[in-house]
Amino acid sequence: MNRHAMALAGALLATTTSVLTHGAPVDADTPRRLVNDKQARRKLRGGLAVAFASRPSLAQPGQLLPSADAARFGAGVVVHLKGPVDAAAVAALEAAGLRVARRHDGSARVIGRAVMGHARSMAVLNLAHLDNVKTIALDGNPFGVLPPIEVTASEITAPQVWRRHDDNGRAMTGVGVRVCDSDVGIDVFHPSFFFADGGYFAWIDTNKNGVFDAGIDGIDSNGDGVAEPLQVLNSTISTFVDPEALFGSGDPSYQVGLDWLYVDSNHNHVRDHGRDGGFDDSTPGFGELLLMPDDVNDNGVIDVGEKLVALGTSKVRVVRMGMMDYVRGDNLIDTPRDDNIAHGTASAAIIAGGHLGLSPRTGIAPGAELIVVARTADAGDLLQLTDYCIEQGADVMLHEYAPWVGYHLDGSSPMEQLIDQSSALGVAHIHPAGNLSTSNKLYKRMHPAGQTTTINVTAPVLPQPFHAMIMSVLWREPMRSVAMTLEDPDGFTVAMPTDGTLYEPFHDGLFVYGERSVSNRGTVLLTTYVFDPNSAVPVPTGTWKMHMSDADAGANPLEVIAYVQDDVSGWAQGIAFNDHVSEDHLIGWPGTADAATAVAAYTGNGFAGDAVGERAAYSGRGYRIDGKPILSVSAPADPIVAGYFVGDEAHYSIFGGTSGASPHVAGVAALLLQRQPTLNGTQVRQALRDGALVDATVGVAPNDDWGYGKLRA
Repeated sequence: MNRHAMALAGALLATTTSVLTHGAPVDADTPRRLVNDKQARRKLRGGLAVAFASRPSLAQPGQLLPSADAARFGAGVVVHLKGPVDAAAVAALEAAGLRVARRHDGSARVIGRAVMGHARSMAVLNLAHLDNVKTIALDGNPFGVLPPIEVTASEITAPQVWRRHDDNGRAMTGVGVRVCDSDVGIDVFHPSFFFADGGYFAWIDTNKNGVFDAGIDGIDSNGDGVAEPLQVLNSTISTFVDPEALFGSGDPSYQVGLDWLYVDSNHNHVRDHGRDGGFDDSTPGFGELLLMPDDVNDNGVIDVGEKLVALGTSKVRVVRMGMMDYVRGDNLIDTPRDDNIAHGTASAAIIAGGHLGLSPRTGIAPGAELIVVARTADAGDLLQLTDYCIEQGADVMLHEYAPWVGYHLDGSSPMEQLIDQSSALGVAHIHPAGNLSTSNKLYKRMHPAGQTTTINVTAPVLPQPFHAMIMSVLWREPMRSVAMTLEDPDGFTVAMPTDGTLYEPFHDGLFVYGERSVSNRGTVLLTTYVFDPNSAVPVPTGTWKMHMSDADAGANPLEVIAYVQDDVSGWAQGIAFNDHVSEDHLIGWPGTADAATAVAAYTGNGFAGDAVGERAAYSGRGYRIDGKPILSVSAPADPIVAGYFVGDEAHYSIFGGTSGASPHVAGVAALLLQRQPTLNGTQVRQALRDGALVDATVGVAPNDDWGYGKLRA
């Protein structure tokens, strides 16, 4: 990839003057030339190089988008500088070929240290070679118009349901249904989580120009005859882990359908909210009045005669964090916020965020109410939180977790039993299958009776050392006399318990905890934890071995299943099995409950380049270890939904994984229960299965990759 890069860069830079004067040539190799340049390769972001190739459009099937060099000004870009944006810095960018975007007053369109503009491919190379340029990002989507969550909502046919009404004449949006999201919290201040029930307001054209101008035009919210100027609460869109604005969402000007408006009561150009701003639970929107347009003609402009809708009541009934309840109408406004709530904010937004007919990023059941329970940092109190949700009257419960070590995974745990019991009484339980596929963290083989089987696990050398290794070994014959011995890469060994637990020093500061138990469904589980309590001593790298032997020489071969986990890799490859890797049992707990609705993921938008409509490569699959098929449906992942970054009051994130797929199913369950409120959880699951789409990609259903097919409302 680096071959001839410097020579190529020199040749390209030598032709800069000619290119800037006469226009860059349009050739199919332009993207490769960009990424082969050492400086550009380090600085390009957002698929910018792809914009300089012909490519298919996501928004218009069958349409081929031309190279950005064929456009009048090239590609829209955002150039992030290392230093402050002053006149000299802007002049340097223009000299390199950037066509700087300007505001009405002539100033450069700048956000922080980011300068917006347009550039042809040769200018991109020039910009990459400027020392002051940190990154050059595409201001948009290389494959066309941004598809918000409405794409995945449309994919599962939610809009067809929204147009219908229940027996009480109410629109089918989940009205009257309570959905509990068991996750890590929620941003109760995000505009997506307020109902648009604050009333309609006519906007006042203060400067009499017939055009809505944010910061100038306003509304008379208190009836005193004086127009209160409306300021812009900007929304940015980013990946889930990086706050850098994507798709042009960093533009400070008002964008209908993306940004929000608010009454700047104290004229400080900041939307004040929360207790610190002098507000309480009785305040609509928990702060200065939030509004959005009713864009009747859907032209992306607030026209004369179109009204603004105020946000009012929170969709969140209660948030349970630790032992504290934050209740709507009392102290919901006090719900804590930090970076940990981003995941829960996104999953809740897919279920019930947004405003039907008013905002494009609308969840599946925007009329439903939310109960949110936040697990602790060590994922404790899951059973208590589930019971709490049932007590709070949840009709649907989404369990946003899917651990795979330390559980029998056979439907026998108290949590799984609670799920089964409450399902029979009316609660629909939805579960992400997990994201373990292709991770090599599942082992499966037949152990020959009377012999020794060695399970090999490799801890690779990574930039970040492992400080914990956890392994579960399961088999289904509890009467077999099976002995297990753990051996580390340095040859140290420790015998695992034949019953109960052990906890003892291993060597060099490492400790071993081992636990063996048998479920009431006949599954034996041996879980081993290797770690340093002080996190100072890393887990040795190399091959670990679990030696397994039994004395029943005349018995049948024994099926052995093992899982491994570490503290570094998450769902991705890290500590993994060397051989006998399997994909048969990748559905996490408690999606293994008898009454669970386990959900796999397929690609909804394809932001990462994956084929839309295809099974996500990471998606959990398979069946329960006792042979029971438990995968119900597959749903689209990677929508753009409400997210959270500290200091960004209306953030949106691309949210993927089975964590992004399963809330779609929870939302559809809410729609179904509005229409047929007497259904129990098992009947809801069956309806979801019966309504699933079986296409050529799914194949014969049900199967272990897709369940009964693709979710359809």
